[in-house]
Amino acid sequence: MQNGENQLSRGKFMKWLGIASTFTVFGLAFSPKKKKAAKTVRMLTEDGTLVEIDAALLSQNKRQVTTDELKSWVKK
Repeated sequence: MQNGENQLSRGKFMKWLGIASTFTVFGLAFSPKKKKAAKTVRMLTEDGTLVEIDAALLSQNKRQVTTDELKSWVKK
């Protein structure tokens, strides 16, 4: 009799394990996606402070500033 009960108990356990794993897989598949962190760029303001700006807000016209331009632009 104990062998039959053991088989029944194992069958219940396997059934619940299958159900739990199915819900886990569906829960992970349909979970809300995490938002990626925005890429920031460090820039120097006119008064010489360093700020971080979202890269998506910058225009695509990229030109490297020369040293002379930088020295004349920053106020002391």
